[in-house]
Amino acid sequence: VSMVDYLKEAMDLAKTRLPGWAYALIRKNSESILKEASLSTEASKETLPSETLIPVVGAKNSTIAFIGTAGSIEDGAAKKPYQAVLGEELESLLKSLDINREETVLGYAVPTVILARKPFAEEINLHKDWLTDQLTAKSPKIIVALGEVAKQALGDKADFVLDDLGYQQNAEYLNHLKKTIQEVKSGKPVRKVDQKPEWHLLVQSK
Repeated sequence: VSMVDYLKEAMDLAKTRLPGWAYALIRKNSESILKEASLSTEASKETLPSETLIPVVGAKNSTIAFIGTAGSIEDGAAKKPYQAVLGEELESLLKSLDINREETVLGYAVPTVILARKPFAEEINLHKDWLTDQLTAKSPKIIVALGEVAKQALGDKADFVLDDLGYQQNAEYLNHLKKTIQEVKSGKPVRKVDQKPEWHLLVQSK
């Protein structure tokens, strides 16, 4: 959903939910709001300066990369991913997989601070090439998407797709990932596993 579409949907909802006088006040300014959103969409096609982004961090050739949705206020201030609450949730996941943070590459699909909403499609698309370049430079052996936004950004580069941090993960799927981590550490190829009821396995060398 684009920013413009999002605002149009919000206006339609306001028309059905708000009193006539309240909707009239909002509608009076709606054209300028939509115009600003359209300009913002066009501006998003340009490359953002790297100093505004939360970088992908971790050592080259690390065992595994975790790519989440977007950064928190704490991430933006520190210019590092997975600080504060997000960091605690990540540590809990890492513990369940018997892996430590030093073995990981960490980053976000949209490497900026976004609060109380999902990233817009333009924001995801804007950073796709940047994310690909970051991961290519780090060359992690396994790439995990944390949530649908990260899955959308990574496409077929994601070896595993987990739920967003803070949600309960499927235990059986985590066991597949845990076993894959152990196999990769011993030199075996990555086993890509789709999180579906039939547990369809795809074997792929990286």
